[in-house]
Amino acid sequence: MTVISVLAAGPQRVRAEDSDKTSTPVSTHKSKSKTKKPKVTPTPKWTSTRTFTPTKTATPTKTFTPTKTATPTRTVTSTRTPTATPVPKKVDLPPLYLAQVEGEVYLVHDGDKKKADPPQKVEADDQILTGKDSKAFLQFESGGTIEVGPNSDMKVRELNISSNSFTARFLMAFGKMKTTIHKLTESKSTFEIESGGVVAGVRGTVFEVGYDKDKQEQSTKTYEGTVYTRVDGKEQLVQKGFGLVIGSGGRTVLGPLGASDIADFVDFLNASDKLEAAKQILLKKLQERILNEAVNGILGGKKKGIGVGGFSIGF
Repeated sequence: MTVISVLAAGPQRVRAEDSDKTSTPVSTHKSKSKTKKPKVTPTPKWTSTRTFTPTKTATPTKTFTPTKTATPTRTVTSTRTPTATPVPKKVDLPPLYLAQVEGEVYLVHDGDKKKADPPQKVEADDQILTGKDSKAFLQFESGGTIEVGPNSDMKVRELNISSNSFTARFLMAFGKMKTTIHKLTESKSTFEIESGGVVAGVRGTVFEVGYDKDKQEQSTKTYEGTVYTRVDGKEQLVQKGFGLVIGSGGRTVLGPLGASDIADFVDFLNASDKLEAAKQILLKKLQERILNEAVNGILGGKKKGIGVGGFSIGF
């Protein structure tokens, strides 16, 4: 049969129209390469640990502008300029000062009478007034002591003391005044006390000058050394251990010192020795007082003479 022959030849021959319809032969088994799924490389996930932006932005730490602007600290100079007033740190000590008082004693300075408050300086034209049973002790910075006795009025007429000269003159209106003075070696040195028109002067001695205004009698007593007295240009010497009384009209009486006179001089010398022993303490307190007065004067203070009270060495 023709049908059978066609089937027999079918596997070997293919019609042209059949070849046009057939495409690329398809394999009957699945290719392994096609069945494999491609590996998907996972997209890298960036965690928050890699974001370093906050740590790299160091701008706030670099802004040092406030620390470099030092204008406020330099404005201190304007406040320091008003306090440039020089203030003394040390002052010179006066040649004569009031060292100790007993009882009622007044110091008159520039006409201003005030109760004595030792230690305090004494200057030319100053006046010492003592009441009943009162005494005032003055000291020379270079050495020497003056005792102004009870009921006395003594004035410093002249005071010019330096390292190479010594001039001190006093006026006794009334009362008594004992003195121990170091030996004055300069030929031009002068220490004189005038009372009742009589001048008594020395160069290195211990003596007393007194004036009784009621009796109008001037007395000079010498415990050590020699004292000269001068009345109307006439001089008379008063040697150690003697006293001279000059009355009204120039009448003079010379005689030896009595026991009470010698006892008074001994008491005076003992007081003078104690003052000399306490001299450095007195001078230090006096220097502090004068310094306080100088500072108050420079700074315009109203109080003067502050810083030191009355000083007593117990005699």
